[in-house]
Amino acid sequence: PTSVLLLRTPVPPSAGTDPYHDVFGPFCLPSFPLSALESGSSTPLPPPVNPHALGREGADILKSALQSSATGRRRGRWIADDDSLTTTHLARDGDDEREWCVSSIPILGHRLVETHELARRILAGPVDAAGQQAAGAKYRGVVVTSQRAVDAWGEAAQEVSQELRDRAAREGRPAAPTTLWQRTPFFAVGPATATALRQLGPSLPQQLRPALVMGGGATGTGEALANYVTRHFGPLDSEAEAPAPILVLVGDKNAPTIPDMLRAKGYPLEVQQVYETCLDEGFDAYCEALSRTLPAISSRPGSRRPSRSGSFGSGRRPSFGVWAERRGSGAGTPSDNGPTAALGALGGGTTPLGGMTPFSSIAGGVRRSGSPQQMAPGGSVVEDEDALPLDSDIGLSTGTGTKPDWLVFFSPSGLQYALPTLRARRWLPPADAPAHPALSAGAPDGFPRVACLGPTTKRAVKELLGFAADAVASAPEPVELREAIRGAESRIR
Repeated sequence: PTSVLLLRTPVPPSAGTDPYHDVFGPFCLPSFPLSALESGSSTPLPPPVNPHALGREGADILKSALQSSATGRRRGRWIADDDSLTTTHLARDGDDEREWCVSSIPILGHRLVETHELARRILAGPVDAAGQQAAGAKYRGVVVTSQRAVDAWGEAAQEVSQELRDRAAREGRPAAPTTLWQRTPFFAVGPATATALRQLGPSLPQQLRPALVMGGGATGTGEALANYVTRHFGPLDSEAEAPAPILVLVGDKNAPTIPDMLRAKGYPLEVQQVYETCLDEGFDAYCEALSRTLPAISSRPGSRRPSRSGSFGSGRRPSFGVWAERRGSGAGTPSDNGPTAALGALGGGTTPLGGMTPFSSIAGGVRRSGSPQQMAPGGSVVEDEDALPLDSDIGLSTGTGTKPDWLVFFSPSGLQYALPTLRARRWLPPADAPAHPALSAGAPDGFPRVACLGPTTKRAVKELLGFAADAVASAPEPVELREAIRGAESRIR
């Protein structure tokens, strides 16, 4: 199979199929314990469990697990969501038949910042230019730009709740924040953020709850929300006293659309950053798990045309040793255990992949939510995770596992955050080699080919990696990405 790694968060199985997976062709259904068409999910479902056969203790365990897991119901079946997704697809193009192994793993995560500062604002009100808080000052409303901002409000509100309890114990009377939050409108960008705000309410004391949640479905963009807030509060009276400020909760990557539009209308604002983007905490573990479940041989057929190095290889890309020499690193040929060029096609070319359960279940315990069992070809269960050994000297191998044939980057920030991990795993060339114009045609042999979406990410690949992407989608859509990869594969053949 040709393996494609999409560096992005997949669609949760409980929400339906993932278009970036589905576009590669029909599922190889023998690889799945249940028909994906029947379940309505791209990922396999666990086998049915009979609670009556478990006994009282087993039934209690099952009930507890279901209540604590992230699940969704689709067509009468309960589906456990996972942060990763791997599917196999069989595509036919005329007489050509190819199997694709498509994986999605999250690359970008978020961490909360300045929660203590947010707690101070929740408790004591607005802050002036000198960082001081006026007695009794209040906020007029809160703009919440994402679900991460909802998480930040929840964490800060819990801190405020503890402070109010401590203050009440010291003073012998109830304490309350200066702003009546249960009567303050919370404006949400998009329905998911609005839902998260409503779900947060019951976990907080009443005086800190976001009870008046507004916007949501009608405010899916920053521009739409800014217009919504303007209509809600109406035009400002230039002769009246300045109204209370609006608190805007943002992240480090938020566009300034909302603050700029509200300031242009004259509304006083306080913008508070409450989260920042970072590498997903489980990214390296996901890569390790993926390398252990990929096939050891690429389905990409070898070419008999001489490569630029003078040897018979892909006919297009320089070998690792020639690449390093051209880049001026002084390195010679790779060691016996280093990456090698992809070899020949798999016998038959259509053998279904094993291990189609979410591979985060073997990702070193990080967000473990999938079944530990693996499905061997034909649907039999392999109990031992190490029962499917990989030949470390075949294909795009690292010695402890296998590299994907393709790495797909969706944004420059995703590429930047992933670089250290992917270089450490030798999935991307090292950083200490200068750029060379001879490498404009793509990554050297021994490394996965690189695809990307959009001109901005294309430029980032050239600047950070020193070579052009092998495939660039003409538009940020699944079909365009597939066609770009298929076109590159046709040129390789």
